Amino acid sequence: MYEFWGINDHPIYISSYFAIALFFLLYSNVTSKTISYILFLVIFAGLLILSRKGSIIAFLVCTTIFFLSQKMKGYWLKGILIIMFVFIGMIFIPEIKNRFFELLSVDRIVENTETSTGIRYIIWKSSIQLVENAAFFGYGIGDVQDVLNESYIAQGYKKLAVDTYNAHNQYIQIALTAGLTGLLIFLASNIILYRQFIKSKNSQGLLVLTFFLMVFLTESYLERQNGIIMYSFIMSMYIFKEDEK
Repeated sequence: MYEFWGINDHPIYISSYFAIALFFLLYSNVTSKTISYILFLVIFAGLLILSRKGSIIAFLVCTTIFFLSQKMKGYWLKGILIIMFVFIGMIFIPEIKNRFFELLSVDRIVENTETSTGIRYIIWKSSIQLVENAAFFGYGIGDVQDVLNESYIAQGYKKLAVDTYNAHNQYIQIALTAGLTGLLIFLASNIILYRQFIKSKNSQGLLVLTFFLMVFLTESYLERQNGIIMYSFIMSMYIFKEDEK
């Protein structure tokens, strides 16, 4: 759950590294198509094994956008291989199958502390209630987790407090920390990035930024050092990339 063969890191971050590596491959000019396909399949297999629903769904949405933007020209094989791997993974690997199929069961989603989706339902419900009382400036950087823990205990979910679950949504996390003021600043910064990437015709930057913003929906990605470093480094790399033309 928390390690991936020699890499001591939370699986959500490792899965984002894998997904971004796959985006690099989609845009790369690898001399050998065979090598490109093998690398793609190996890394994608790793992404599936990690079974992070948010990262996998965000990756599939972004690759669909990529294929459509390319009008599928020259990318049919990669597209078909991705779909096959997803299908095989979901049907024949119990961990992946269970994690995705829980999304189709109300009993496993609504206030169920035994599933990741059920836990998120509880966390998001608690967090949104707290945001409503956070006014314009939030609870402060150092106090959010204590406020969340108190909310979990008050609702009878002591285990969530013991395990110190954060908001598991970057937008809600920022709203709790810095209120609506902080959230608007954060959203504005990403709108500026979108405009800059569109202006410079940087389609790869747009794709990766979209991936991050989708992952932020299910994870408080920037609450850890490795998340901040990854997001900041990758976005800076694209910001200073010369225009495609």
